[in-house]
Amino acid sequence: MGKKRYFRVFGHTEVTVSRIVAIDEDDIKRNERALCLGKAAKEFCGIHEYLGNGGDDKLIGVEHPQETIAADEPVEFDDYMEIGEDEFNEHQYR
Repeated sequence: MGKKRYFRVFGHTEVTVSRIVAIDEDDIKRNERALCLGKAAKEFCGIHEYLGNGGDDKLIGVEHPQETIAADEPVEFDDYMEIGEDEFNEHQYR
């Protein structure tokens, strides 16, 4: 067996977030869709990185109790970079 080279491979997937909003009934008659989407965009607290899964950049979540996040699709791996053996060893299960 020859010498090994090590790579970090990157992928992406689509996630869906939700936000609960309250709209006055009188306002809904005008344009329900625009009001709901606009209010959610204004109030959404964003996607944040949290500590977990082997580092502080491995677990994502939402900040507010009225928000949710879920992965919807399989991961598509589409890029990579070579790393050193030391970095590879840092991330091995012990």
